[in-house]
Amino acid sequence: MSSQTTSKVASLKDKNTGIRILEIGIGAGANFKYFPEKCSVIAVDPNPQFENMLTENLSKVDKQFTCSYCVVAFERYYFLLIVLNV
Repeated sequence: MSSQTTSKVASLKDKNTGIRILEIGIGAGANFKYFPEKCSVIAVDPNPQFENMLTENLSKVDKQFTCSYCVVAFERYYFLLIVLNV
């Protein structure tokens, strides 16, 4: 993640409730270090084998945030359009 993107993520932080982050393709959680305190992360990945590494890396992060993880087999789906409402 670029420093510009990192600062944009950090600037979204709401001191009362935090922000919600959806990361598609979370893998082993390499981007955890960029997430601000008190955020809520929804982590989606097509590979169930990443779950153990993700859990291990989450325990190493020196920040407080919540993380919900789910496995979605994307190869079963065809997306014509993906819409993001911010």
